[in-house]
Amino acid sequence: MQQGHKPERWQPAYNEFACDCAICQPELWAPTARGRLMSGLSVVGDYPSLLEPPHFAPDVLLLDTCVIQQLEWVRTRAPTLNDDVGWGSVRRLYGSVMAQELKALVGLRGPVEQVSEQPRAWVVGRSSWEELSRAPSHRRTRLLEEWRFWRERATCFSDDLDIEPWPLFSSLPEENGWPGPGQDPLPGLDSEVVDARVFGPFRDGGDVQLIHEALTLGVPGILTTDLKSFWRHRRWLYERGVEVWRPSHLSWALLDQALLFGRGADLVPNWPELPASEDFTAVEAAA
Repeated sequence: MQQGHKPERWQPAYNEFACDCAICQPELWAPTARGRLMSGLSVVGDYPSLLEPPHFAPDVLLLDTCVIQQLEWVRTRAPTLNDDVGWGSVRRLYGSVMAQELKALVGLRGPVEQVSEQPRAWVVGRSSWEELSRAPSHRRTRLLEEWRFWRERATCFSDDLDIEPWPLFSSLPEENGWPGPGQDPLPGLDSEVVDARVFGPFRDGGDVQLIHEALTLGVPGILTTDLKSFWRHRRWLYERGVEVWRPSHLSWALLDQALLFGRGADLVPNWPELPASEDFTAVEAAA
């Protein structure tokens, strides 16, 4: 079965079973441990996939257009993780909250690129291709190259559990007949017209198309740094089976999975750097 082929109203696997962690069985734990993941790290956000067993982040995330743009910045111009002066400049330009999300993207990009033992967790779709195709000409080429970088690397499990290109997310615009920059759609292959009125608080056309894509293709989560729209209205999407993930929260969740279960051992973020001690008090405070 191919990874990512889930019902439209996706629910975390095994959510009918309770485990013995502090989230599912708080009466078994000291009061100070309640609300923590089994490794001792704090639960981040209010993600259904973390609050329901088996407490894993979604395996597949659809990249918001803003994240693709930021990943191009990460690849070409971002400070290294240990460049305090560089990140000080980023904080002054974008604020401390956005700087943390960008730093998390720096720590995530390399490990996600290097995944080899499991399918790629980040995918891109038509909605972001069309938005990036409308970018100013001096930026468009770089951004579309970044989109293609992730598109060409989308993989899934085959029926024989081999890793293979994911047909839904690896075919290129030319193969699908999608219009490029300045081109009109081919007859019969134009974008589906989506009624924005059925998307509740979401009004932006790009947001609506991305949500529609996630729901239609059965993707359980969206990775975004858009805190004014997607993050603000995330609970509306939770009720419809799509989770909204911030890069910093994804980093913490992946660390928890690797520390406790060894799950995704080849997908361990480079940020944040955990203390050598097994006492996670400082880690929780930082979270």
